[in-house]
Amino acid sequence: MMDSIAIKHAIGKLPLPEPPAVYVPERMRLSRFEGLAVSHVHALAVADLPPHHRDPFDRILVAQARIEGLTLVTADSAIEPYDVTMIRLRPA
Repeated sequence: MMDSIAIKHAIGKLPLPEPPAVYVPERMRLSRFEGLAVSHVHALAVADLPPHHRDPFDRILVAQARIEGLTLVTADSAIEPYDVTMIRLRPA
């Protein structure tokens, strides 16, 4: 979610070598990733998730991954208790 990346970058929790508006689209292009819009179905599914994680952005990502059958790539260990396929990255 671009807004989560932009917010975390703005508050100093996500250092990037370039502004998110440049960095993210370029990395998506190079990786051949496509964006996924948040639908009302994704947003409503958040209510069905156990409260393992307090960050609303991350909870929406979990809901999207579950509904769309996607793999979530994250360094956030708080995602692990959810029933979602994930690739766990080491924190930077």
